[in-house]
Amino acid sequence: MSYQSAVLSEIAKMVHGPRDVMFPQYRISAARECSFIAGGLPCEMQSYVEKLVESGFFFLKRTSECISVACFHCGVAIDLPVRLEERPGSQAFLQDPWNAHLFINPHCGYAEYVKGLPFILHIMNMCFQSLGVTRKICVMPPAVRSTMQCHVCLDREIQVVFLPCGHACSCGVCAPGVDRCPVCRGHCVEKKRIYLC
Repeated sequence: MSYQSAVLSEIAKMVHGPRDVMFPQYRISAARECSFIAGGLPCEMQSYVEKLVESGFFFLKRTSECISVACFHCGVAIDLPVRLEERPGSQAFLQDPWNAHLFINPHCGYAEYVKGLPFILHIMNMCFQSLGVTRKICVMPPAVRSTMQCHVCLDREIQVVFLPCGHACSCGVCAPGVDRCPVCRGHCVEKKRIYLC
């Protein structure tokens, strides 16, 4: 396999991501949020629950030394110390969980829906720079923002098309929790991330 083929294969994996959701019971953000409430999160971590939930994480387990969170879609699990001061990097993770999520698994399908390929490639470039690679390996043209809004939350930009009907009507955050097209109510066989220009 040539270098170019290998790069294209990696990009294809990133674009398509795994189709199977590892923890389907946590597809809805409210279920992920409830997992943190039921898990008994320390007070100092409670202010970060919204960011963790938005990044796809749910409360997995707690031991005397650490708290484990996992992504509902790809299954990436991260252990955090019960006392944040014991590991300074934990505070940085809680402030921006997307970076750690994508550093560990840039192929997460949920991340593709919510953040999009340009953001994932940006994180990969940051990782390459931290390893001493000075030239950008992954380059995407600047995205042009659309004013079309999600039909489910009426807040975020449309990012997902439902198949086979072809309606583009949901953002990446709402799409994982929807089984039927919000426009025609047709059964959804597949959802694809789209880039509007």
